Amino acid sequence: MRRTHFSIFIIFAIISAVALVSAFTPSYADEKSDLEKKLKEAQQSAKEAKQEYRDKKAEEQSLAEEIAGLETSIADIETELKSLRESIKENNGKIKIIEVDLAKLEADVGEQDSDLMERLRLMYMTGNASMIEVLLDSESILDFISNMEMVQRIHAQDVKTLEELQAKLDAVEEKNRELLLAKETLALQEQTEKLEMDRLSNKMDELAAAKKKAHEDAENALEKIGRIQEESKKIEEELKELEITSTYGGGKMGWPVIGRVTSEFGWRSHPRTGVSHLHAGIDIAAPTGTPVHAAADGTVVKSEYYGGYGNAVILDNGSGITTLYGHNSSLACSPGQVVKRGDVIAYVGSTGDSTGPHCHFEVRVGGAPQNPRNWL
Repeated sequence: MRRTHFSIFIIFAIISAVALVSAFTPSYADEKSDLEKKLKEAQQSAKEAKQEYRDKKAEEQSLAEEIAGLETSIADIETELKSLRESIKENNGKIKIIEVDLAKLEADVGEQDSDLMERLRLMYMTGNASMIEVLLDSESILDFISNMEMVQRIHAQDVKTLEELQAKLDAVEEKNRELLLAKETLALQEQTEKLEMDRLSNKMDELAAAKKKAHEDAENALEKIGRIQEESKKIEEELKELEITSTYGGGKMGWPVIGRVTSEFGWRSHPRTGVSHLHAGIDIAAPTGTPVHAAADGTVVKSEYYGGYGNAVILDNGSGITTLYGHNSSLACSPGQVVKRGDVIAYVGSTGDSTGPHCHFEVRVGGAPQNPRNWL
């Protein structure tokens, strides 16, 4: 009777333990799957943030080069303005000299004009009598002729003086017009250059603001990268802690498929490229569609197309041990699913980087590949 009770107790204990493990395992699988998904998303975000950082730094550099070009343009304009100001200063000096000369000419003209006006006034008052008197006072024909010539010379000199004065006045007026035009031209050039300086200065301010924003965006992207990396590190630590809670059941693993090993673990030349590389597992030949079995109990980490491995399954077998089954024609499990040794997880194929139907089988400890034969 005691023996029967003891047997019942043992059976109950086993059932409870199995139930406890079954209850724990899906939770572990779900948690790990979620963490791996978060890690993948964080890594993608980090990749995008790094690209954003590179783009912003490139934009910042481009703006810096454009600003340097504008600074050169501004320096050239400042040189032109300096030359214009020197020209204005020189012309102002000329204007002062001409104004002095003009004042003197005007004084001379005024004096000559007064003398001329006095002569004209006298001539008007006396008419031509004075001229006639001079001629009539001649004592002889020769004296008359001589007096006539003198009168003519006086008249001719008056006409010449008037012509010279008019020419001087015309020259002064023309010079004034030239100087006024020069002043207006220089003023217009100076105004144009000032407007150009203002435009370039405004552009400089815009570019400086854009450069500042690009720099701030780059710094923000850099901070974002740091935050994401910290988040990734935290997730990785959580995954490590999670792996510790799962332990390998021990013992030899089962063969995923029964067949001939066509390629052993170790260094070999790639069958297509001829490049020497580490063959991280063994290849077991089998017809397409042959069921592929889990070599040991574990949780499905990946069940998807996985680069050169083609359709692949990766199992977490606990204690940092993982197994990989590659080149399958189709998959028969999902991430997070808990499988037992011998469960069908895929079917043999030749997907990915493969030369024929076979099962590529790997065993890794802490991510480092091991010779699967040591585990089979």
